[in-house]
Amino acid sequence: MQGAARLTILGALAVGGCGTEHGPFRPAGETGPSALEEERFVARLYLDLTGERPSDEVMRGALARLAADGNVVSTRAAMANELLATRAFADLWVEETELDAFGGARREDVYDLFCSVFLTIEPSCEACVVDTQDFCACDCETVRDLAAEREVLRRAAEELAAGDPSVDVDRRIASSLAFQVNGGSGDGIATAMFGTFLGRPAEAEEMRQVRAFVLGDGIPNMQAILFHQTGETYADLVDIVFASEPYRDALVDRVFFRYLGRFATPAELAHFSAKLDPTAPDVRALIVSVTSSREYFEQ
Repeated sequence: MQGAARLTILGALAVGGCGTEHGPFRPAGETGPSALEEERFVARLYLDLTGERPSDEVMRGALARLAADGNVVSTRAAMANELLATRAFADLWVEETELDAFGGARREDVYDLFCSVFLTIEPSCEACVVDTQDFCACDCETVRDLAAEREVLRRAAEELAAGDPSVDVDRRIASSLAFQVNGGSGDGIATAMFGTFLGRPAEAEEMRQVRAFVLGDGIPNMQAILFHQTGETYADLVDIVFASEPYRDALVDRVFFRYLGRFATPAELAHFSAKLDPTAPDVRALIVSVTSSREYFEQ
C-alpha cells in the first residue's frame, strides 16, 4: 500500500514536472518547442535587436502571441519586424557600426579627441576658449567642420528609424573626416574601409588603388580603379564601395555572423546578396529572414 502510494505521488510529480500545463518541460518524446525554448527565443530576440531584455509584461505578451498565432516563421518574422522599426534597434545598429569603424571607440570620444588636437595645432583656433564639456564647440576652421559632421552622425539613428536604408549609416561614417583621420594614411584607411565595411583585408593591389583615391598616390588627379570602377577622389571611393557587390556580400555575412555566429554558405550568400537593393541596400529584411529562422530559434 505504501509502495503504491509512493508510485502514485512520484507519477504525479513526473507529470507536473514535464507537462506543458504544469511545468516548463515537454514530456519525453513530444515534439514542438517547450515554454523555456520560446522564452529564450523572445529574450534573445529583444537583446539582439534592441540591446535590452523584455519586461515581464512584454515577455508574457510575446509568449501568448506565439501560442495564439503559432510558433511559425510568419509569427517570428512579424515580431522581428516590429522590433526593427523601433528607435532602440536604430540606436544599437548605429552604435555597433561606429564602434567597428572607429576601432572600438565611441563617436563622442573620437570627436572630442580630434577636436582637442586641432584646437592646439590649427592657427585659426588660437583665440578659442576651450570648453572641456565639448571640445568641438569652437567656431574655427577644422573644428567647425568636425562639429558639423558629428551632428550628421548623431542624426543617423533617428533617420534609420524613420526608414532610411542602412547603407546611409555606413556611407556617413566612411565619408567623415574622423574616419579618414583615424585611418591615418592611405593604407590605414584601406584597412579600416575593408575591415569594417567589406569584411576582409584589402589585397595588395586594392591597397595601392585606395592610396590613389585617398592621396593621388603621389600623382595629382591620378585615376584609380576598384571593383572595375574608376575615380579620382575619396568621395569617388566611397561611392564605388557602397554600390559594389562585395559590399552587399559583406552585409550578408555581417548579419549572419551577428545573429547566427557563422558566415553565410555560398548558396545563402548568392541568394541574399541578390535580394538586396543594389542602389540602396538595407539590412532589415535580411535580419528578419535570419532571426525568424528555425536555426536562430534553436540556438
